[in-house]
Amino acid sequence: MIAGDVQMTIVDTPPLVPQIRAGKVKALAVTSARRASAMSELPTIAESGVPGYEMVLWIGVLAPAGTPREIAEKLNAEVVRVVRLPDIREKLDAMGVEPVGNTSEQMAEWIRREITKYGPVVKAANIKAD
Repeated sequence: MIAGDVQMTIVDTPPLVPQIRAGKVKALAVTSARRASAMSELPTIAESGVPGYEMVLWIGVLAPAGTPREIAEKLNAEVVRVVRLPDIREKLDAMGVEPVGNTSEQMAEWIRREITKYGPVVKAANIKAD
């Protein structure tokens, strides 16, 4: 896009925030259900005329099935602690990343909703894992 090879794209926020702030690309909207705190002036796609639109990048820390609950809870607590550290939070905010730091149960529910949402798309497009 910066080179002029494509006119529009939907990409993750972190690599583009500096380009947007430098005026090298023009952001039109964010794909999340709510406005991004790093660029609150940008509307959501839903606000821009596509009601209900939401597509977000998410990252989760997962452990193998059968991991003892106390180990999983300790890992989760440590990840949540780290993403809430002021210096880490400041760096994430500058990149437009908004960590949630939720519970294992909330993450499992998020994954279930994503599978429900995108499963039919994957099947319709006949997408297979390599």
